[in-house]
Amino acid sequence: MQVTRNNQPLTPEEQEELERLKVMVEKAIADGILSKTEEDMIRSAVLSHHGTNELYYQELQMCRQLITEKVNQGLLVAETYDAL
Repeated sequence: MQVTRNNQPLTPEEQEELERLKVMVEKAIADGILSKTEEDMIRSAVLSHHGTNELYYQELQMCRQLITEKVNQGLLVAETYDAL
């Protein structure tokens, strides 16, 4: 899926949504293991957003930084991880 970035500032509501997702991800990975259930919850949160393409882009970027890079570096174990 290709996401076109529009570089618009996020609205306060979108910033709150991004922060909620960050808290969700941080809680999910706090124990060093990302379960399938946690992965599904995160994926649902990202895919059900109602914001702009910029919000979607930033959500994906954050997941990449907090999850994918840690999995790739061996710092996080994922039961069945499919990168977003």
